[in-house]
Amino acid sequence: MRKYIIGVLLAGLLSLSQADSVKTKDGHSYQGTVQYSDADTIKLKLADSGEVKVFSVSDVEEVLVDSSAAQPAPPKNPPSPYRPTAEYWDQQGYADGSRTMGLKSAIAGAGGCIGVPIGGYVGAAFGSAADPYGSSAATCCLIGAAAGGAVGCLGGTGLGSFGQGQAVSPTSDSVSRDAYLRGYQRGVRFSNAVSLGVGAAATVLSAAGIVCLLAYMVSTMDW
Repeated sequence: MRKYIIGVLLAGLLSLSQADSVKTKDGHSYQGTVQYSDADTIKLKLADSGEVKVFSVSDVEEVLVDSSAAQPAPPKNPPSPYRPTAEYWDQQGYADGSRTMGLKSAIAGAGGCIGVPIGGYVGAAFGSAADPYGSSAATCCLIGAAAGGAVGCLGGTGLGSFGQGQAVSPTSDSVSRDAYLRGYQRGVRFSNAVSLGVGAAATVLSAAGIVCLLAYMVSTMDW
């Protein structure tokens, strides 16, 4: 009997020395046997009650298994903390689609400014040739200036679009790809509208300048 009691005591001491423990970040320690652990959870069977307690790895500071210190192993391939949404790809496509807006606007404005005097000159020449002694030269000049400005504005916008390239989605996910392409097309339409507006404004200003110049020349002529 004495040997049996000594054997039981030694077995109990051995089991205590080899007991697992979990220490949480709030300072509590739990003794027992680790039954399961992965990158997210740890299951510990408590030594005093036999209850299985589940811990989140994010709340655990240290795990002692058979008296060997071991930190909870992080996942080999942790999931990305942020996954771009469809709204993100829509905005990214819009930014890429409108990237050449400045270039197109500049070329459209320059085309409108240049097209007005060229068109006015061609119109005046055509009107003078058709009616050398009539008043159609001025009318043809104005029509030619308007047409030249429009052609220069549209041509500048089209020329600026050559540097735009085709829409290439940076993601293979179908939902994200569709959102990117929608945003890209919306950006292209916006940049075209802005460049046409700039070209139209440049055309009007250039035409107004020519009209003022012609009016000044007429007023200074010695009749």
